[in-house]
Amino acid sequence: MPEEQWMVISEELGLYGTPEARALFDDWASRMERAVMACVREQGLTEPQEIATHLEISSDSVLFFLDRLTRGEHGPRISFDLPTPEQSQERQKEA
Repeated sequence: MPEEQWMVISEELGLYGTPEARALFDDWASRMERAVMACVREQGLTEPQEIATHLEISSDSVLFFLDRLTRGEHGPRISFDLPTPEQSQERQKEA
């Protein structure tokens, strides 16, 4: 099953499921957040599509996890120094 379908199912379970199902969703989401953070900090990936390709998830999923991280909803709030659109374009030209 594709990652996006698991995410939808997990969100539904998190909203309407039992405390155990919510705990499973939060555990999975925390692991995905750590994976996204590793892509940013260790791999130097800054574009949602780059991270999505690396993790084999959609860029929408990456944005979901970045949003959770920056809001600090499920842990300490994280800030990112992402490049400006101009910096991203320059980086793509160099690649």
